[in-house]
Amino acid sequence: MANHVTNVVVYKATHWIRLWSFLLLAHRQESLDIGCNRLEMVFQDIFSRTGWRCTSSLLDA
Repeated sequence: MANHVTNVVVYKATHWIRLWSFLLLAHRQESLDIGCNRLEMVFQDIFSRTGWRCTSSLLDA
């Protein structure tokens, strides 16, 4: 359950960062989008090493 909550928090945070980036200049938007992609990849890598799958759902628990 804790992994699911962490997953939701990370993806909601990156969603809001991407949404907020639309208020910035184009070159700054790209930087934030790249940063969000990297954050999500690192997050998935860390949790996949502990046996958690990013495709897991509450029904799998």
